[in-house]
Amino acid sequence: MARHEQDREDLIREATRLVPRAEWHVPGEEAPVVLGIRSPGALSVFFGPDPVFHFNSRGELRRGFVRGALWKADRGRLVVMRRRRTSESVTLQARDVRSEEEAALLSEAQKRLVRLQEALASGQATWIRGIGEGAGSA
Repeated sequence: MARHEQDREDLIREATRLVPRAEWHVPGEEAPVVLGIRSPGALSVFFGPDPVFHFNSRGELRRGFVRGALWKADRGRLVVMRRRRTSESVTLQARDVRSEEEAALLSEAQKRLVRLQEALASGQATWIRGIGEGAGSA
């Protein structure tokens, strides 16, 4: 595991497993939003480097990166993993998510996704660039 993380550089260029993928300017978002589809029909949404939500093909949260932590689905429950750094190493510490934490995370994800959907549907979002058939444009 890397000792120092860096923000994702250029998802349009580097996220080759997401086809199609597109970058959008969405009013109210600080960074461009990248949408991409992994095979077979699983959506990934990057609201800049954080938060990031990955869904399976049934639309269920598979994993997310929120406020510097990895949230991961594991056998029907959520686990949160945080990096712990020392001068010698980096380790991941995992724990089960309490029901109120899960509800808060899912509520946050839903609100952001609804705002994104509304911006795309109303034409308020501006297409920046994309790769792959169906990446769309404004």
